This record gives sequence, C-alpha cells and structure tokens, in this order.
Amino acid sequence: MPLSRRDAVPLLTAPAGAPDRALPRTGRPRGSTPWGTWLTCDETGSGHVVEVEPYNGPGGPDDRRRVPLKALGRCAPTAVAVDPRRGHLYLTEDAAAPAGLLYRWTPPRGFAHGPGKLAQLGETDGHLQAFRCFDSAGRFVADLSRPARTGVRYGVDWIDVPDRTAETAPVRAQFTGDQVTRACGLADMWWADGGVYVVVSSGAAGAGPRRRDGSVWFYDPSRRTLALTALPGSR
Repeated sequence: MPLSRRDAVPLLTAPAGAPDRALPRTGRPRGSTPWGTWLTCDETGSGHVVEVEPYNGPGGPDDRRRVPLKALGRCAPTAVAVDPRRGHLYLTEDAAAPAGLLYRWTPPRGFAHGPGKLAQLGETDGHLQAFRCFDSAGRFVADLSRPARTGVRYGVDWIDVPDRTAETAPVRAQFTGDQVTRACGLADMWWADGGVYVVVSSGAAGAGPRRRDGSVWFYDPSRRTLALTALPGSR
C-alpha cells in the first residue's frame, strides 16, 4: 500500500504561537487529534500521554487539561495516532530489556472524544491491549525483525494489559514468552489510508549479516493485519 496523505492525521509539531512551556520537560509533541488538540508523550518522565490545548498558557482556563491520561497506561510512549472513526488510540513504545510494544486503547462504551474528555477518564477506563502477530501459517511472530522483503503481512490479535498502572512492573515486562510481539525502536506513527503507519527505527540487535536499519509497517484495523510497506535501509 503506497504512502499517501489521504485522510491523514499527521504527527504534529507545535502550532505557530503555541507556548513551548505547554509541554512537560520530558515530553515531545507526538500526535494530533481530530478534535483540535495534540498529544505529547512523556516517555522519560511520568510515562504517560498528556493532552494539550496548544494556545493556552499557564494559568489559562485549560490548564486542568494538561494532566496525564492515565487511562492510556503508563509505559514509555513515543507516539500516538487516533482512529477518527472507531475512536481507538494507538501508542508506540521505544524501549529495551525487554523491547517495546504496540498498544491499542479502546474507549469505553458511549464515550465521545473531545477536548479534555480523555483527562476525565479513570485509570482503568476503556481497554488497553498490546499486539500479537502471527504469520500466514498461524505461527507466532516474536518480533518485527524477521521479514526481509516488503509485502509480508501478519495477522494481529490484541492482548489485554494486566496492569496498565505499572505499579509493580513495567507494562512491557508483564508479558512473557509468546504472549506479545516486540520490536526494537518502535517510533513514529501516523493515521492515513484508513489505518496506522508505524515506524520501527532499527532492526533487532544481532539480527544477522543483513541487519536492517528500520522499517515501516501499516496496520489495517478492518482486516486486523500488519503489512511491511518499506525497508529504508539494510546492511
């Protein structure tokens, strides 16, 4: 599937005039929303996603909205993408020991997105899940470093996160064995073409003589498939 800008919800940089102080010190502007806000990922601080009204400075009427979105879990979020039709939020996690995961958050029944609405949810509202891939023969895919050519397509299941608050263990460490699929350098993502593009910034360490320098994947929520669309480099 070609990369295009049709129906795109792009990664967002701060709009002109938006105060830099609206961001947490450890945050990065990593996802726009269809309702006019943007989401920053506090990956090295609290481990939460924060929703920001970009034109409101400290002390303004929307300060209350710059709070951790605990319903989305506490991990090491790198980027967020919004499914504008279903209301799902997708999160990448760039982490190691163990490697990070791709997450999907499903809103609770009757929930309607809008400015500040996510901040009103409790930390266990909705469903947070991590992805698990399998190949055309039904075999579990442990990580995304295996394919050596574009066009490879995996089926995807979504596995419930046991404890999204990560009180006793990081979320990614709560899964073992063949429960979930992992990837090194899960990085940026954006919504386009009815699904979400996911950038994996590096291949697995020690992946062999043809180590890849990253890949781009496309998740199709209608088909529940993940397809390899680009291999920017290999060596």
